[in-house]
Order: sequence, then structure tokens, then C-alpha cells
Amino acid sequence: YTLSLHDALPISVHILSKANIIAFSTYVWNGNISLKIAEAIKHINPEVTIIFGGPFIPFHAEEFLRKHNFIDLVVHGEGEEAFSIFLEKYSDKDWGYIPGVRFIDDAGFYREKINDKGIRDIDKIPSPYLNGVFEHLIKSESNNNWVGVFETNRGCPYR
Repeated sequence: YTLSLHDALPISVHILSKANIIAFSTYVWNGNISLKIAEAIKHINPEVTIIFGGPFIPFHAEEFLRKHNFIDLVVHGEGEEAFSIFLEKYSDKDWGYIPGVRFIDDAGFYREKINDKGIRDIDKIPSPYLNGVFEHLIKSESNNNWVGVFETNRGCPYR
């Protein structure tokens, strides 16, 4: 059974609206549906922190953030370090020092912290395929066929 977009949206919103933090990894193929889901969730739960990342987000994100004011924070570039720092300091609500973030602060000013370092040693990011994160899912749904998806490059391949 395949859910239509019309069916999937209310289910996603219902499930996610109970969360404190929701992070969307957005691409051209899921950017618009992610925006719809995030906006609906923020309407139901104004206290949720919504984060967007991925190539769907424009590099100069001020106009994007003002247009989509239900998004609290966007992350550019590799998000692993930025998201980890965000989670560690979540209750501080001081995001200005997190590498790669853009946001509108409480006073209405656009703020950004450029991250030009990038992750040089890919081994610093543990592989969920190699460290067993997905094992319980695979074992619990043994009748399904599983496909491991991974990206073969990070960032812009043309620089």
C-alpha cells in the first residue's frame, strides 16, 4: 500500500507534533513537502524547534527564513558537528557560535556562522551500518527487503 501525499501529510504531522526538536534533511525532491509538514507542526506545537538542512536551503538564507518563519534554524554544509553542538546546548537557545547555522534571533536580526572547515577525516562520523544502529529494525521486520542507502560524495563535487 502506498500513501498519497494527501494521506502522508496528516500522519507525519500527527506523529511529529509531539516532539521537542525536529530536523529535516532537505533536497529538491522533498523540500516542499518538508516545508508543509514543518509549518503544520509549528501551528500545532509552537514550542517545537524546527531545523532545516541540506541542499534545498539557499546559502544566503535570510529571505528563506523570513518567508518560512516556522523554521527556527538552518544548517549549511555538513550538519553532524553543528547538530551535535545544538543538542548539547539546546536549552541555552544561543546558536550564534554553532558552525554553519543561520537563524533570525529574538530581536529579529539575521545571524549566521559560516563553517568553512568541513570534516576532513570521515572516520570521525560513525557509520550506522557498521556499528549496528539498524540491526534491531532489520531483525524485527525480517520479511522486508532492506536497501542500504549512502551518498558517495559530501558537499559540492565540483570544487
